[in-house]
Amino acid sequence: MYYVIAILTAFVLSAFQYLYKRKALFLFILRFLAYAIIFILLLNPKIIYKKKKITKPDLIILADNTLSIAKANQADTVAHYIKILRDYPDLKNKFNPQFYKFGEITQKLDSLQFNETKTDLAQALQKIAFFNQSDKPVPVILLSDGQANLGQDYNRTSLDTSKIDVFPIIFGDTIQPQDIRIDLVNVNPFAFKGNKFPVEVFISADLKHSIKAQLNILENKKIIAQTHFILSPTKRTKKLTVYLPADKVGEHFYRMVLSKLPNESNIFNNTAYFRVNVLSNQHNILLVSDIIHPDLGSLKRSLASQKNIKIDIVTPDKLPKNLEHYESVILYQPSSNFAKVFDIIKKQQKSWLIITGTHTDWTFLNRQTLFFKKQPAHSYENYFARKNSQFSLFELPDLKVDNLPPLKDYYGRVQLNKGTDVAYFSQINGIDSRQALIAFNSQEPQAVILGENIWQWGIEAGVQQQRSYFNKLLYKIFQYLSLQKDYDRLKISYHNTYTQGRPIKIFAQFLNKNLSPDTSLNPVIILKSDIHQYKFPMVLSGEQYVVDISTLQPGTYNFTVLDKGANLKKTGRFTVLPYSLEDINIQTNLSKLSQLAMQTGGAVLNGLTLKKDLYKIMDSHKYKAILSYQTKEGHLIEYKILLFILVFLLASEWLIKKLKGDL
Repeated sequence: MYYVIAILTAFVLSAFQYLYKRKALFLFILRFLAYAIIFILLLNPKIIYKKKKITKPDLIILADNTLSIAKANQADTVAHYIKILRDYPDLKNKFNPQFYKFGEITQKLDSLQFNETKTDLAQALQKIAFFNQSDKPVPVILLSDGQANLGQDYNRTSLDTSKIDVFPIIFGDTIQPQDIRIDLVNVNPFAFKGNKFPVEVFISADLKHSIKAQLNILENKKIIAQTHFILSPTKRTKKLTVYLPADKVGEHFYRMVLSKLPNESNIFNNTAYFRVNVLSNQHNILLVSDIIHPDLGSLKRSLASQKNIKIDIVTPDKLPKNLEHYESVILYQPSSNFAKVFDIIKKQQKSWLIITGTHTDWTFLNRQTLFFKKQPAHSYENYFARKNSQFSLFELPDLKVDNLPPLKDYYGRVQLNKGTDVAYFSQINGIDSRQALIAFNSQEPQAVILGENIWQWGIEAGVQQQRSYFNKLLYKIFQYLSLQKDYDRLKISYHNTYTQGRPIKIFAQFLNKNLSPDTSLNPVIILKSDIHQYKFPMVLSGEQYVVDISTLQPGTYNFTVLDKGANLKKTGRFTVLPYSLEDINIQTNLSKLSQLAMQTGGAVLNGLTLKKDLYKIMDSHKYKAILSYQTKEGHLIEYKILLFILVFLLASEWLIKKLKGDL
């Protein structure tokens, strides 16, 4: 209604000015249009209209900006393809191209330098997939050689393959090189003289055809073992066990070398190092007693049955002043006559086994500050043996102690210090007393058998055809005591220097008190640099523990390997040199890029027929433009063209009147 009134008012005013007194039709029209525009603008009407919008699908071009591209002389080729993709008009008509480059991080592509030393392709793909918020996949043209030395495996990562279709353009040499390598060496760092110790080797290879390889083990540049084996493209791994002689006491250093394959470029992983400490296999034991008892002969016969054990029997007054010749001392039923004996073994820090019984002077013995005490009564008791299933210092033999005669000792309660491990408990009249019968001090090389008449065990074990187990029990006791020296029970294996981008692994082997590998621990490694500290758990691999810290930045690191349960720790130091895998690995990973394309629904593109291959993407019905209409509203006064029309009308009217002389 208001707009009609505005039009009528404009008509009336214009007619009064140019039609009422004079007939100036053209001026009337100009003035009418001017009034009409002014009145309508004053009313400022609202305008609603629909706008058509076509949204083209995104196309991601992801370029490898790392050093391996330049090393393979592919930098100009990559830049050339980027130019083709930027300038290709058909591609722009179909898609909204977005260009990115990647190395350690992914960023918008402004220019390519091909100087980045780290490649994290998984991170680049994950980032693109994350930012695709549509329910349709976005095509990704990937220009790369497929090499990645940082982050996750891009074929095994948690990548949402429904978000991207990858179309790789592959650069570099696609011929897979041959490579053979030593993956892992397992060896007990201790061996006994006269024995042969096993060395377990795990080998793998990348091959095009079957090969016959050779493994040499050298000591002081002399080949001491050699073995041949065959690998093929279908059987690329091999586990070898080589037995080496332990002929000489001392620490021995060995080098393991694989023969080089034809045209093999990476020979760093063909060599591995290990060391073994050969110990004397002769155990000399001194038995001290001031009484005659059948146990003495039984102990000597049982221990002497082992070829590497020699036992001497003396009285306390005949004790040698220097016990250096003996690994262990047996103190049989000590009395006050043993005062000098205890002084010497404490001073010379000798390992010992005490056997008590009815002739033991417990008042004297309790004054020696041992790991056990007993408050004896004035009567004796027979103690039967029961095996402790929780004993962990070493493996007890399968001796059926439940069927053996009892040991005899004073009746009384045994008190044990903290850190004592009980191998066998005592049983009295069929009732478990939970009192120790045979126990070990896990902190020091000390043991105790709380009872005499062990010779009866030997006889009964023989009747039950278990004599060998009885002898083995005594041998293990003295093996434990003899090995309780300052031998290194934690061995760590690492290099003093590593190169950035190459594997950085530190190995640790924990040994129990009998120097056998302990695989029941939970060790950790603590790394410290000048500005950072890291803590990583170590995982079990065979009979040793390993941690992979290949992502460390260049610098010098101090580290500590420890396990609280075993109360062992060892420190070390290494340096990571600023060097990149991109410098030595320029081989195209054709298989992984092809697998990536297949997993994501893409396809490998041929750079030589790039434009032709691009039409396969452009013609795909998966990537369609979206047509939409957007409803908008505005006001007429926002249209500036009306102001120009108004000015034009008024100016034209003025000019006509000027020419006619009406002004």
